[in-house]
Amino acid sequence: MNEALGNVGTTVSYMAPVTSSPADGTASVAERVRDMNAGAVDVVLVLGANPVFTAPADLDFSAAFAKVATRIHVGLYHDETADL
Repeated sequence: MNEALGNVGTTVSYMAPVTSSPADGTASVAERVRDMNAGAVDVVLVLGANPVFTAPADLDFSAAFAKVATRIHVGLYHDETADL
């Protein structure tokens, strides 16, 4: 439908899917933190997770997360990630 409406490349862009079970979870989170710190991330959607609490402390996920303009947290609990 987006193709028929001419949205692809204007209001819709596609990217490679994010691996839900990466071989090295810590490396995957570290890569996302580097992206957030570099300003390469416009939106972060956190579904049912608390990476501010669970990410390795040396990554300082909360500082990187705070640099993202649009942060959306959907979860069952008001936790550290929800606070940000």
